[in-house]
Amino acid sequence: MSAPKALASDLVKKYAPEIEGKTILVTGANAGLGFSFLEQLVQAETSPKLIIISGRDVAKLEDAKSKLNANSKVEIRTLLMNLGSFDSVRDAAKQVIAWDEGIDILVNNAGIMAVPYAVTQDGHESQLQTNHLSHFLFTNSIMDLILRNKGRVVNVSSELRFSLRIRRIGCSWLMIRPSAFAWMASIRRCGFPSEFSSHFAA
Repeated sequence: MSAPKALASDLVKKYAPEIEGKTILVTGANAGLGFSFLEQLVQAETSPKLIIISGRDVAKLEDAKSKLNANSKVEIRTLLMNLGSFDSVRDAAKQVIAWDEGIDILVNNAGIMAVPYAVTQDGHESQLQTNHLSHFLFTNSIMDLILRNKGRVVNVSSELRFSLRIRRIGCSWLMIRPSAFAWMASIRRCGFPSEFSSHFAA
């Protein structure tokens, strides 16, 4: 018999003291898993000091902020960031730096999956850039704020990372199997936190 799975509400109660007074930044937080995570977080008995929600659609960000504010008095800021554009990622990082808030927890949650093959304006396959490259760039760009608070980086991935090894694959195969880019991004997204850990370890 498998062990019962813990509910998000149970985990929030258990770890509430660890997020009290903290600054938490979540990418892709206006819907899906990111928003559900924050819904539970703002209802905890002990609350973060500041939550920054990032997304690429202003209206959806404001809607998410309004819903979260309805159940909490935690300060919530929105951060416009399109992960399909390195320029947008750099602009978002500059905004976070301008706020001058140390980051306790960065949750790299945003991602896309099995979308039609497309190349971004920066010249990369869209899933690879959105799911991995842009998060890598953003995390590096605000690393001083994370290190200031001895914060942590949480990279949300999927079980796809167990399904494929990074290797040279013919372009024609990738064109007919767009999910392969998501698999590769998933593997790489799991890899860079360990590299950060070894590089920035005190």
